[in-house]
Amino acid sequence: MSEAQEALRRASVTAMADVMEMEPPETRTGMARRQTEQIAEMIVGGWYALAEWWLRHQDVPREELMTSMLGFMWLGLGRMQGGERWELTLGGNVRTGAETPVREGSNSSTS
Repeated sequence: MSEAQEALRRASVTAMADVMEMEPPETRTGMARRQTEQIAEMIVGGWYALAEWWLRHQDVPREELMTSMLGFMWLGLGRMQGGERWELTLGGNVRTGAETPVREGSNSSTS
């Protein structure tokens, strides 16, 4: 990785951790900055890995990549293995699974 790419990655991780720390304290009880940075590193690294995968599979729509990553991040592998999926339509509407109503905006929590 070039020096510029590494600097961009470090800045992305810091920005993600900063955003995560904007959550209400009760949603991050017991999480020190170190843990927040670890999770931010996983999220940013996951996006990098998925982008590299997409470079080899450019026929796959970007929206599919986004819904896969968001489903993995917010629903988790266990819920996805159970058949639940994160659906995203451009414009900020999100829906989990086929039976869950559409939620407006990106700040809605999943059930």
